[in-house]
Amino acid sequence: MVWHVCQYLSDTLGDYIHMVMESRDNFEVDPNVVGSNGSSAELQRRRERLIDSCRLVWYKIVNSQAQLPL
Repeated sequence: MVWHVCQYLSDTLGDYIHMVMESRDNFEVDPNVVGSNGSSAELQRRRERLIDSCRLVWYKIVNSQAQLPL
């Protein structure tokens, strides 16, 4: 069963995870971590990027429910 779950996750999210890891996009939105180098506009762009990314992940999960191992 564990192998089936791992395969499902790999099939569903693997390409997207690889794309995110290889990209130069920065998803850090904590102002304490970003520090004074992060402008308000930059933090907003990162928040929007993070929200879009989360939406895409949920979309992939919802649309793969037929492949979900039981």
